[in-house]
Amino acid sequence: MHAPDPGAPSGVRDHADIVALPPLVFLGALVAGLLTQGAVGGSITDQLGPSLLLGGAALVLGVIGTVLCARRFQDRGEDQAPLTPTHSLITDGPYARSRNPIYVSLTFCYVGLALLLDNVWMLVYLVPVLVLLHYGVILREERYLELKFGEEWLEYASKVRRWL
Repeated sequence: MHAPDPGAPSGVRDHADIVALPPLVFLGALVAGLLTQGAVGGSITDQLGPSLLLGGAALVLGVIGTVLCARRFQDRGEDQAPLTPTHSLITDGPYARSRNPIYVSLTFCYVGLALLLDNVWMLVYLVPVLVLLHYGVILREERYLELKFGEEWLEYASKVRRWL
């Protein structure tokens, strides 16, 4: 357990009480998709050209988004790990368009890899990944941020979409 932050609401752990680390959720689904494809097969398309083009574009967009988000955290002196205290809200840069641009970027990376690897199972496993992210991570992070930042969080959340 982390040391309490003086700015944390009393009686509350000063971090989001998420059920899993998002990169590990995506990684688990990727491995499951690879194993399933190896066991039973399953490609996305017979024409690999469009998959490679779309997959490459999605992967590049996802990597760029992830880097931009990481830089925003670094510029603000914040740790982007969800199991550490948050000291300030980041509402500019990619966060001016989405409350969860890192998760959007990771989703783009994941879909890009699924297309590049021609793996339909990875796309099937994306559904439970997004459900787990929504209920086990994002809603819990939002509860934490509302408790910690109150009106500042509510105002931001009312103006900026959760995903895109």
